[in-house]
Amino acid sequence: MLYLRAADRVGPLAVALAEVLADAPADPMTPDWVAVPTLGMHRWLALELARSLGASGPDAGDGIAANITFTFPGALRQRVLGAGHDADHDAGSDERGDPWQVEHLVWAVLDVLHAGRADARLGPLTLLPEGATWFGRARRLADLFDRYAVRRPDLVLHWNAGRDVDATGRPLSEYQRWQPHLWRLTRARIGAPSPPERLPAFLDALRAGTLAVDLPPRLAVFGITTLPGGAPFVELAEAVAAHRDVHLFLLDPSPTATARVRAGAVANPPLVDLQRADDHSERFVRHPLARSWGRPYRERTVLLAAAEPRGVDEPRPVETPEPAGAAPPRSFLARIQHDLRVDVAPAGDFHLDPDDRSIQVHSCHGQARQVEVLRDAILHLLADDPSLLEEDIVVLCPAIDEFAPLIEAGLGPSAEAAGVAPNDATPRLL
Repeated sequence: MLYLRAADRVGPLAVALAEVLADAPADPMTPDWVAVPTLGMHRWLALELARSLGASGPDAGDGIAANITFTFPGALRQRVLGAGHDADHDAGSDERGDPWQVEHLVWAVLDVLHAGRADARLGPLTLLPEGATWFGRARRLADLFDRYAVRRPDLVLHWNAGRDVDATGRPLSEYQRWQPHLWRLTRARIGAPSPPERLPAFLDALRAGTLAVDLPPRLAVFGITTLPGGAPFVELAEAVAAHRDVHLFLLDPSPTATARVRAGAVANPPLVDLQRADDHSERFVRHPLARSWGRPYRERTVLLAAAEPRGVDEPRPVETPEPAGAAPPRSFLARIQHDLRVDVAPAGDFHLDPDDRSIQVHSCHGQARQVEVLRDAILHLLADDPSLLEEDIVVLCPAIDEFAPLIEAGLGPSAEAAGVAPNDATPRLL
């Protein structure tokens, strides 16, 4: 079965997941399989599950959540492809690893680039800018082809059939046709079907129960706002759910807006082959932030609505009722969260308390100064609220590769690497 649950906060989703995992499998040694979108979500979820799971029951406070395999959503597709590759190997195919995995694909692309320096159809790929490397270019192209295979499988199938079109089926312009040409050269160099060519047959075998996949009888994908890979992920989850229980725990920033978007998508077919340019779901949303930043979860809603005729149920909300007689939001942040949750446009009547620091904006000169101010802000928060714990703090960074040395210099080394005691309140790089 395929189970879908949605909530506007991650905490209730973790409680719902813990309820699922608390039901011990028939074989107690079978690990549970939980996919999360980020490493940070993995760490937070492991701590949350440890609060309720344990040998002595949910209220014992054991602090242990064991025998859980945490991974990323893309691993589900790789497991299916790997099982199909193993089946082909048993049938007498090449015993090496899947040549379409990025770490192998890059070498095939590199070989094609070296052999095609005189190929005018490769256009800009025949020249290498100063300071660049052929391997670096091959790696970027291999990543691009891998993303196409995951998110645009129909596009890859068109290219394999010799049709130079884009994702909408329209002919590519002349200066863009190097991409399908390079892909066909790479496909010929590898000499084996690509994942979009193989996956439909694997999914059919999975539904029929004839493909042995190394997956437990119960799986969960937790805390996702978008569908990893778009519509193909829904088909993959359906196939896996034919003989297993698959639980999708979805983050829904605004249940009210989602209900409107879903109703509009169901009432206005066709939903098949819907292109992003044809998606006007923003007209069902009232809050300006949900309209401008909410496209990913609106697209997820539309895709799930498109799958409902195939038997995919509407996500069931995880109830998070407000306490009876709850006071209206007092802080600026709480007001924004409330308006987003119920999808109402800002009324413009909120009076900001001079002591309200729920949202702060710091202007800093340079990246190093940003890290210094971040450190001071975290220390102030910890000093003002002793109940704050490490798992209550998350820092989002748009360019972690650039900031990592500055963070370690300003905040110190990782607490795990330095062996810091858990009650040390000094902020550390995690």
